[in-house]
Amino acid sequence: MTSKLEALRALHDAVKAGGKRNAALGVNALFPYHQGRRALRAYDGSLDAAHALHKAILPGWVVAEIAQDAPMAWAVRLGHVSELRETADGTDSCPARAWLLAIISALIAQEAE
Repeated sequence: MTSKLEALRALHDAVKAGGKRNAALGVNALFPYHQGRRALRAYDGSLDAAHALHKAILPGWVVAEIAQDAPMAWAVRLGHVSELRETADGTDSCPARAWLLAIISALIAQEAE
């Protein structure tokens, strides 16, 4: 059986790879039902879903930066309010997917502690 940290890393890699969304991304095993659906909708491009997922599963984390780095690249940086040095980043051509990658990166950082 894989650990939660390994499963989060695999999910991060799958989201980063892009392509067609597949329920096999593993979100339902990692998140409660509604958050899993939000993660899938964020993968599909919903900023509302990315925002709702962020608020639901990352208390204490705020959006430190969201910017378009290049014509086809969005970057999202999350920061933890109690530790300004702790950040999690995500980059993708879709801003919602970049946010989802940042969320997963933050979860990986928390799980690795």
